[in-house]
Amino acid sequence: MITTDLGTVTAYAEAVAQGYTGTKEEFGKLLANYAKTAEKVAEDKVAAEQAMESAKESANRASTSEQNAKASENAAAEQAKNVSDNITELVNKKDEALQTIDDKTAESVNAVKRQEETSAQNVTNHTDSEIQRLTQETAESKNSLDGSIATANDTKSQVDVSVEAGKKLKADLDKSIADSGKAKTALDGSVTAANVSKSALDETVGQANTLDTSLSSKIAEGTQLNKDITASGQKAVSDINSASTQALSDINTAGAEKLDAVNKAAEAIVADREQITKNKTGIDLLNEEMTNVKAVMDSIDERILEAFFGSMRNGKVYQTEVYLTETNQTSDGVKTLANANMVCEPSTDTVEGRDDYEGIGIFNWYNCNYVTDDYGRKIPTAIEGWGNGYKNDGSVDVGVIAMTPYWSVIEKNGKQIWTLSDTPNDNYGLIPWETAKKEDGTYASYVIHSKYISGLGIDGLLRSFFNSKPFRNNCYNNMIENYQKKGKACWGAGKERDMYVILHVVIKYATKNEQKIFKGTTSYNLQFSASIQRETKETYFPLTNSQASQIVVGSYVSVGYGSKNTDNTVNNDRGVGTIHQYADDVKVLRIDDIDENNKAVYLDIEEGFTTTPVALSDTLNAQIMLSTMHWWSGTTDKVIGKHDGSMGSNTDGKHPFRVMGIECSVGGYIVYSDSVMVFKEDYSKDVYIAPRGVKHVKDEATIKSTYKLIGNMPGNGGTDWWIGDIGVDMETCSWFAKAVGKSDSQGWGDRCYAGGKSTSGTREDIGRGSLWDGSSGGSVFVSCWYGLAWASWSCLGCD
Repeated sequence: MITTDLGTVTAYAEAVAQGYTGTKEEFGKLLANYAKTAEKVAEDKVAAEQAMESAKESANRASTSEQNAKASENAAAEQAKNVSDNITELVNKKDEALQTIDDKTAESVNAVKRQEETSAQNVTNHTDSEIQRLTQETAESKNSLDGSIATANDTKSQVDVSVEAGKKLKADLDKSIADSGKAKTALDGSVTAANVSKSALDETVGQANTLDTSLSSKIAEGTQLNKDITASGQKAVSDINSASTQALSDINTAGAEKLDAVNKAAEAIVADREQITKNKTGIDLLNEEMTNVKAVMDSIDERILEAFFGSMRNGKVYQTEVYLTETNQTSDGVKTLANANMVCEPSTDTVEGRDDYEGIGIFNWYNCNYVTDDYGRKIPTAIEGWGNGYKNDGSVDVGVIAMTPYWSVIEKNGKQIWTLSDTPNDNYGLIPWETAKKEDGTYASYVIHSKYISGLGIDGLLRSFFNSKPFRNNCYNNMIENYQKKGKACWGAGKERDMYVILHVVIKYATKNEQKIFKGTTSYNLQFSASIQRETKETYFPLTNSQASQIVVGSYVSVGYGSKNTDNTVNNDRGVGTIHQYADDVKVLRIDDIDENNKAVYLDIEEGFTTTPVALSDTLNAQIMLSTMHWWSGTTDKVIGKHDGSMGSNTDGKHPFRVMGIECSVGGYIVYSDSVMVFKEDYSKDVYIAPRGVKHVKDEATIKSTYKLIGNMPGNGGTDWWIGDIGVDMETCSWFAKAVGKSDSQGWGDRCYAGGKSTSGTREDIGRGSLWDGSSGGSVFVSCWYGLAWASWSCLGCD
C-alpha cells in the first residue's frame, strides 16, 4: 500500500532495515502518538483559555457593592489567573519538549540512514530476538512516557477543575454578602479542590521521577546492546536520551512551579476565608448600623413632635397627697392644686365614665409604632391618624406616646406627695421622666411605652402588637437573651413601665390601692372537666350550666388533660404540656345550650376533639379539662374613646384594664427585666435596679457593683405581708415595697410574698399577679420566692 506520509514510510523502511518486525501501521501509530499528544495539549490549552475567559466574564458581572469583599474577590481572581498562567506555561513547555523529541528523532533516523552501510554488519551481529526485545522495551518505555503525559493531562484537567472552583469561589464570594454561611462552605470546597490538585501533582511528580529512572535504565541497557553501533548512531541515541531527559526536566520544573502556584493559591484561599470572616463581621456591623440609620431616617422629626406637644402645655401642677401607713392606714388620698375637684371614672366598652382629664395635654396619649435606639430610648416611626404608615400587627412594635411628665414623689409631714406637670417647676422639685433623656443630655418632648404584653412577632421576636398570644415562661435570665435579639439596648420592660401607670392612677384616682378601681385578671382561675363524655370530635367543650356561667365570652382557654403524679393522681397544672393538647390559649367564641343542664363552649379552633378520658396507666385516667388562660392583647382597645378602663367590667377580676393607653393585668405575672432582689441575714431584701444604659447581668457580684441599690424590703420574720407603703426612686422611675401594712383594703393593699427565711441569694422581681391572686395582686404586688432562672407558664413580660 502506498501512503502519502513519505516521512513515515522512510522511517519505517529504515527501522525494518535495522531489524524492526512490527507492521507499518503499528510503527505509524507509534510515531503518531506524539502528534496526537501535542494536539491534545493544544486543545487543553484552548479549553483552559476559554475557562479563564469565562471566569473573567463572570468576574466582570460581579457586584462591587462591598469593598472588603471585593478585595478578597480580586485576590481570588488573581490567584485563578496565576494558576491559568502556570497551566499555559506548562502546556508551552510540553509543546517545546515534544517538538524537541520529534526533531531529535528525525535527526537520529537520518543519522542512522547515513551510517547504514558502516553499521549494518554490527547490527546484524545482534540476534533478531535481541532486536525484538529492544524494540519491545523501547515501546514499553514510550508507553510509560505516554502514560506520564496522560497523567500530566489528567492533572491539567484537575487544575481546570481548580480554575472552575476558583470561578465558583468568585460567585460564592459575591453571594456571601447575603449568605456568609454558604460562602464559607464554597470556600471550604475550593480549599478541598486545591488540596486534591496538590495531591495529584505530587503523584505526577512521583510518576515522572519513576519514569526518569526507568528511561535511564532502558537507555543504559540499549546502549549496552548497541555498543557496536557507529559513533554517529551512538551520538543520535545520546541526543534522544538528552532530549528526553531535558523534556522530563522541563515537565518536572513546570510541575513544581505549578505545584507552588497551587499551594500559593490555596494559601490565598485560606487567607480569603479569614478575610471573609472579617468582612462578615464588618458587614454585620454595617447592617446593624444601617438598621439604626433606617430607624432614625424613618423616625418622626423631633421638631414636629416638640411643636405638637408644646402646643398642649399649660404649666398646671396636678398633685395628690396620700398618707404614710404609720400616720394613717387608709388607701385614699386628697387631690390638691390643679388636681383639686377633678373627677375620673373608668369606662368600659359600653359605659363611658366621667373623665375631667380628657383633652388635657399631659393626659393625652396616642398609639404609635416605635423602635429602640442604641441609647435605649424608644422613638416613634409612625403615629396613628398621622397618615405615615402606622400599623398594628406582628411586623412592628406598638406603643403609646404622650408628653414627657415632670414629676416628683416626696415624703413630708406623714404624707407621700405625688406631683405631675407638663413643665419643669423648681417649687415642687419636678424633674423630667428618665426615659425621655437623650444621649446628649437633653430631654425629648415625649415618652413612649409598649402598649401590650409581649407576644411573638412574625419575625420571631418579642413584640408589642394587637391580638398577640402572650409569650409564656419568661424569667429574668432568659429575658436578657430574648429581648437582646431586638437590639443592643433592648432588655425588656422593667419597673419604669408600671411606675408610669402607678403615677397616673394616684393622680387621677387619688388612691394607693389600684384594685379599688381596676381588679385586672386576678380572679379568673377556673378548671373544669367535661360534663359530657363524647367520642366524636367537636369544636365545643361541654360544661354544666353553672360552670358555663363563669366563663367570659371573648376570653381565652386551653383544653387537654393532665399528667400522672408520683402518688398516682393527676396533675392538671397549666405547666403540663398536655393540658393544652387540644386547644392552647384559644378564644371563646360563644356559649350555646346543649340540653337543659349543659352548655357548649365553642372555641376558635379548626380541628375538634373528643372528651373521652385518657388512660395514664392501667389504674389511672385523666379527664379532659378546660382551663382559663391569659387574655390575648388588645381587648382594652374596645374601651370607649381614650378613657381608662376595661372591656365588660373593671372590677369583676376577669378582665384586663388600661391606663394612659397601656394594657395591664392579662392574667399573668410580669417579670421586671431590670430588677433583682438580694436576701440579707435578717430575711430582708435589697432591691437593685439596672439604670437605662447598664448591661443586664446574672451574677450577684456584678449586679451589686453596676446596678443601683434603691432600697430595702422588710424581712418581717420571713413571713408574707401586706404592703402599706412603697419607696420611690425617681432617678430610675422605679419602686420597692417599703413598709408593712394591715390588709388588702388599707395602704397599697397588695401582698408581698416574702420568700421564706432565706439569708442569701438573688431573686427575680415578679409583679402584678396571676389568675388566682385576687386581692393580693395589684400594681405593687411582689413575689420573692424564685431565682433568676425560674420560669413558668404564668410569667409574662413586656418590651
